[in-house]
Amino acid sequence: MKLNFILLAIVIAFIICYCFSKKKKIQEGQISVAPQTSGGLLNGYEDILIGVSEDYKLFRFNNPKKEWQQLRGKSCCVTDLAYWNDTLLGVGRYDHRLYAWDKMGVRGGLWKLATNLPMEWMQSIGVWKNKLFSANQQSLFRWTGKADGKSVDPFKRGKGNKPAWVWCGAKPNVKSIKEYRNQLYVVDKQGRIEMFVDGKLDQNGKLKGSWKRIGQPTEGLRSICEWNDKLMGIGTDNHLYEWSDERQNWFSKTTKFKLLSIMSLSYDQYQSQFNKPKI
Repeated sequence: MKLNFILLAIVIAFIICYCFSKKKKIQEGQISVAPQTSGGLLNGYEDILIGVSEDYKLFRFNNPKKEWQQLRGKSCCVTDLAYWNDTLLGVGRYDHRLYAWDKMGVRGGLWKLATNLPMEWMQSIGVWKNKLFSANQQSLFRWTGKADGKSVDPFKRGKGNKPAWVWCGAKPNVKSIKEYRNQLYVVDKQGRIEMFVDGKLDQNGKLKGSWKRIGQPTEGLRSICEWNDKLMGIGTDNHLYEWSDERQNWFSKTTKFKLLSIMSLSYDQYQSQFNKPKI
């Protein structure tokens, strides 16, 4: 009888250890039952990381496999990305103008000029407080078109409504513009991250606040984005890095793929741009 109890206890202990040691995996687009302790995911769909490769084509990051996969369509040639008004946007490699991703169905899409402003010139774009921003070699600009769901095309200049790029603050050679935890962040001309402290838009649409450098003084970045509540970056070596709040430093992700720019899309946003539903 005593031996039976010992054997039963061993079996129960083995089952408990197995259950606690079994690792749960969350794939892109699946429902997360609980946040991952290592990744800090919130409940819900996992966001999808996309990037521009060194040959100016669009790729997505397959998180479980830790590899980059090329997206369908004629995705060349842009240098930076943003998502605004249900539209994927890019900066043209050759003319530095604003482009919009045109969904073409099961075979992918292509880039088309978003505005009819031949004199526009930008090197980076981003979104903060649902406003679209761009940067040239000297300053930041805000697009006056509205993303309220009512404007069919907020990029074209019509007779009544004439959206345009308006100056909103001096900031030379910004490489990347992103929103992270509701704050405005940029990568400056030296590859350092700066946060817009106490930032807001005044009644004239100008940026009011102060810029503060954060992160490591030795960091060298060219692009950043928020991905599943984590801060990701592309280094000057064009490799993917992740910021650790606990260790206050950047750490390389296990991928040798080289990129120019990255951004994150929600699962629904990704589906709307690259997996057009069949009718």
